[in-house]
Formats: sequence, structure tokens, C-alpha cells
Amino acid sequence: KASEIVASFEGQITATKGTAGDLFTATETQRGAASATYVTRGSAGATPAERMSRLALPPGNRALFETPVALTRTQTLLEGRVRAQPSWNATGGGSQVVTAGGRGTGAVRGQ
Repeated sequence: KASEIVASFEGQITATKGTAGDLFTATETQRGAASATYVTRGSAGATPAERMSRLALPPGNRALFETPVALTRTQTLLEGRVRAQPSWNATGGGSQVVTAGGRGTGAVRGQ
């Protein structure tokens, strides 16, 4: 898992401190469907196609919704640029934030 997270970045990765209530954006096909492990600070693009390409989303995520989510507790976040995923026709280059497990660990909740 850690190697997958590191491999999702291109260039420098910065560790920052997030606190309960900090707001981010989950990009997803259906509201509440994404894990929200990978989120952004604000919008990743005006259209689903832009969001899919910039965030190098897996083929199952059509990026139809940008859903606000909040951190539920203090946690270390990893931030940086998204690496391209040529096999998904995704250029990457968008900014991403990796939470401490997203919805699955209770690290974030929908707003």
C-alpha cells in the first residue's frame, strides 16, 4: 500500500498536518462512492474529463461529482503532484492529498 501511494506522486511529496474539520474535495462517480483516501484542495477541473486526466483516476471513477469531505481527526497528510497513468490515458499533473485512509478508516466524512 505505501509503495502504491508513493508511486502515485510525481516529484516531491510533502507531509503536512491536517486537523479535524479541514475541508477537501473527493472526486467520484457517485456521491459517497469514492474511498476519499486521495482528495484535493478544491476543484481538480471544470469537467469530468479534466478531473479524470489531471487526477489519473482509475477507469471506474468517471469524476461526475466533486464532493466536500472533512477530516475527522488530526492526521499526517501527503501532498504533491499526480503522476501520469498512460495506460488510463491520464496525463496527471493535478494536486493530490492523501489522507490517513479516507472513509474506510473514518479519517474523513462527507459534508
